[in-house]
Amino acid sequence: MAICWVASVIVDNDGSRGVQWAILAVDILLAVWLAVQALSSVRLWLMLAAGAQIMILLTHVGFALTPAMMQEGFFSAYYIWSYVVLLALALGCLLRRRKTAQQHQG
Repeated sequence: MAICWVASVIVDNDGSRGVQWAILAVDILLAVWLAVQALSSVRLWLMLAAGAQIMILLTHVGFALTPAMMQEGFFSAYYIWSYVVLLALALGCLLRRRKTAQQHQG
């Protein structure tokens, strides 16, 4: 996740009003990685993170197919789904911490 965040910052084309193809590529890589992790696990938070990341990809696709889409609308949707990914990862960390604490008590 951190690698993708740094990569997005590096490839960001500030001032661009069009589709950010390099960021889309980074988001595709992250979606594939999360989907593989979710499919090989029974953890619900991974499935939520993968699903939200796929929604980010669909937001990119919608903007690419409809250039007249308001830039603000694109970023609003993009940020909402990004927050869902972050909340899912925070939930996973919380659940892991709780499980570790229970193992140490028992």
